[in-house]
Amino acid sequence: MLTIIEQFLDGSLDIKPFMKMVREDRVLQDSIRALMPKEAIRNRDYPLWTKVSYEAYEKCNFDCLEYLFKICRFDGSFGDNLNCFSILKNVYSFVNPELPFTERYEKEFMFYLDVVQDCYDGPEVREVTREILRELVDVKPKSKRNAMAKQRIKDIFHVERNNRPRWIQGAEWPMGQTSPMRFIKRIRSGEEVQFHFIDLSTGKTKVVRQFY
Repeated sequence: MLTIIEQFLDGSLDIKPFMKMVREDRVLQDSIRALMPKEAIRNRDYPLWTKVSYEAYEKCNFDCLEYLFKICRFDGSFGDNLNCFSILKNVYSFVNPELPFTERYEKEFMFYLDVVQDCYDGPEVREVTREILRELVDVKPKSKRNAMAKQRIKDIFHVERNNRPRWIQGAEWPMGQTSPMRFIKRIRSGEEVQFHFIDLSTGKTKVVRQFY
């Protein structure tokens, strides 16, 4: 099972099937549990603890799998993918420091921060955004890549005159029948804020409510 872990860490195995196995494959789960070097358990002087939190792992009984499930949501977001990767990389690098660790997840997350800006996101539209970023992540130079991605997202999200929601409790952009809905307006009433959207394919509207 170390081979499966290595394939994920070097980028030859995508995170989606890997995380499915993490949730379902007991042999893989046991292999992840066994990643923690025995010398590191209850030994604050072990060099691993210069990279990760001793206290956080102590609360999880120094169990890498328990820590992974505690920190990660397995929701496919770029930030969560990077968390999953980093947790395993930080521990596994003490088992095999020579492994050519992929930079994909950090690269995708930084691209996400540059382009999505905590706006064009949400459970319903995450795959739309993800596909755009994946398609363009290797475009160079960075300035051209970001400009292309921002324009593509604005087109697909039907943004006009930079009219977009300023979310309060995290992005919840709704999906229409064939594409993300268009944002219309924001209405505040006391501590409640209503974000109004319309599906350009069907004419149906939706209101997303968030609170201060």
